[in-house]
This record gives sequence, C-alpha cells and structure tokens, in this order.
Amino acid sequence: MVLAGGKSKRVGKNTLIQPFFGKTVLGFIVEKLSPFFEEVLIVCKNPLSFPKLKVLKTEICEEFTPICGILHGLKNCKTEKVVVVPGDSPFLKPKLLQFLSRSSPPACFSFENKIVPLPALFHKNHLFFVEKNLKEGKLSVKELHGLLKSNRISVSFAKIYDPTLKFSVNINRREDYESAYRFCC
Repeated sequence: MVLAGGKSKRVGKNTLIQPFFGKTVLGFIVEKLSPFFEEVLIVCKNPLSFPKLKVLKTEICEEFTPICGILHGLKNCKTEKVVVVPGDSPFLKPKLLQFLSRSSPPACFSFENKIVPLPALFHKNHLFFVEKNLKEGKLSVKELHGLLKSNRISVSFAKIYDPTLKFSVNINRREDYESAYRFCC
C-alpha cells in the first residue's frame, strides 16, 4: 500500500506528481513495486491528482493523515498482511519490502532503538487499533507502532538489501527532490 496523501507544504507543490525518470514520483514507485507484490494499492484523498494510476480514494477522514490512509487501505486491500510505504520515497528497495513482508506483523525497522515508522507491515487484524488511535486523535504512526508493540527489525538487516539505507529517505523539500534525482542517475 502506498500512502499518497501528503500536502507537500515544504516543496510547495505536489511532490508525487513531479517528473521522475519519465514518470511521476508516485508512478516511479508503483512501477518499481508492482512486479514484486500481488497488489499495489495507492491510497489518497484526491485521486484526480493521479489520473494514470489506479487509486483508492479515502472518504473516512476530512484530512488525510498516514493513519487515515492505513485505515482505509487495510479495509480495502485483498491480502491479510500489508506492507505500507510512503509515496514520496523513491529509494525503496522491493527486495527489502519483500523481506519485511515475511516478518510477523506488525513490524517496522528501527535504527539505534528509534522506530522508522514507514515502511511498515500491518495485518487486517490491526484495524481496530488503527480506528482507536484515529478516534482518539492519535495520528502518529510511531504511536500506532507503540500501541501494537510492533516487532522492530534492526536496520542492520536492511543493509543486506539496501547498503546505503536510503529506503527511509523521503522527498520533503525541493532540495530532497533534486538530490533524489541526482542519486538515481
């Protein structure tokens, strides 16, 4: 599941529709993941932003938050276990995500005992807890991992599939976008 609902406040325009190697940033990520997963579900507030992609619109929340996206995606996905990734992380390694998908959910990576909230692995059974956090106004994915007592996978395992550990880098600023473009070249 790809969360594609960010506001891109720091970039100033929708990061996910910016050109990236002949596609959009989101299109690049979806194309990268599609051969490795049965379903790549894109969850967002405004599907018209992504006219060339199959998108699931969230109607549960007034404002799109990662927790809202996770809730809506879990309710609509075909599989029991779901790998959730941010839509602005072009350095995701599909084999790393496959490794994550073979873990026991809930699971996330940790670095020096700090949770890396996404990518993460959830199960449809976690819907109750996601709804509970949302109703209580707890919108942090880190808080959700705490509530679920998520299995923490050391980034030392991630290095096997991603020696640079770029998997957790998001495009949050214009400089990040430019750097990501240079790094991928």
